[in-house]
Amino acid sequence: MKLSYILTGLGLLLGASFFDSIRGPLLPVLGQELGLTYEKVSLFLVAGYLSSMLFGRVLIPLVEKHPFRTVASALCVLAPVAVAFAYLVSGLASLLVFGVALAVCSASIGSMANFFVLYGTLPAQRAQFYALLHAMYGVGSQAAPLLVALLLARGWDWRGLIFLGAVPIAALGLWTHFGLSAGALVPQEPNSKPRPFAWFSLQGLLLLSFGLYVAAEVLGSMWMVAYLVEVRGFAVEAAAPFASGFFIVLTLTRFACFALKSERIETYLIPSSLVVGLVFFILGLTGWNWGFALVGLVGPFFPLVLARITRTMPREAPSLTLRVLLTAQGTLAVCHFGMGYLATTVGMARAYQAPVIAYLLAIVTMIAYLANEKKIRV
Repeated sequence: MKLSYILTGLGLLLGASFFDSIRGPLLPVLGQELGLTYEKVSLFLVAGYLSSMLFGRVLIPLVEKHPFRTVASALCVLAPVAVAFAYLVSGLASLLVFGVALAVCSASIGSMANFFVLYGTLPAQRAQFYALLHAMYGVGSQAAPLLVALLLARGWDWRGLIFLGAVPIAALGLWTHFGLSAGALVPQEPNSKPRPFAWFSLQGLLLLSFGLYVAAEVLGSMWMVAYLVEVRGFAVEAAAPFASGFFIVLTLTRFACFALKSERIETYLIPSSLVVGLVFFILGLTGWNWGFALVGLVGPFFPLVLARITRTMPREAPSLTLRVLLTAQGTLAVCHFGMGYLATTVGMARAYQAPVIAYLLAIVTMIAYLANEKKIRV
């Protein structure tokens, strides 16, 4: 185990998650400030996710040809430049440019964080440390809605918060290049070449399940504030704590997974976390607002599935991890546009039921994947 690599990965995902999750609480703010409908504001998210997916395709050959530390360092140093586009936002066109810059920054740096844990741990440790890594997503995501609420209550500008958030990421990028030792652990993988990726295979089923999960979780959390404002009549600063509650629960469940050492329990925990999340989301829709916060019990799914990939398909783990994350970005682009369109045409109350369908499909596809997983074990 290389602690310096693990800590670097934790720091990178902490910063990336802050940028990723700050977009949700800003949706109603941007709509009011720019005079845009939710359908148009959703393009802010759609443009970001599509560009992240396309940029991620570039990351795969970059990581294969260059040291991942070098790639990560360059991305981090460029973070303040990317988020500075916030100061140019004055209408839909400039909002889309900012959405692209912010999303590419967040998604690419967040993807690189996984490599630091992958190459800093041994296979037997990865489920625990991936859980710890993605607990950082919850920590950063808690800070975003709370700080937005604090700024709005005091009349501050949201742009300055976003730019200041990029400064520690740039500093971490400099540390990665100049301070981090080059000696990463080499994952214990077979010497044979990785199997080629195919959509019509168990790898494709895995990506489908993961994409559906991300659609359900992110749509539910990122549009939560907008739903509570539009449907339940909350002010933004009153609705934001429920989104923070979601990420608090998400974080705590991932921290709890750090103690998980049984693969058998892990196998049951992955689909059951989806079921529990679905139940609490439905309770939230029925009127119990805190049910939305308890949807955060889906937390174990994301890190445990990524860690499982490194053990089940160790040869394919680096590229497949990126493919999983890229699929999630593409799925979210479609889903956010759909959410914005539905919110404008049929109302937010009906549109916000979409995560229920995504959770149901994610449960079915993940159970199917786990049932056939032994066929691809090395």
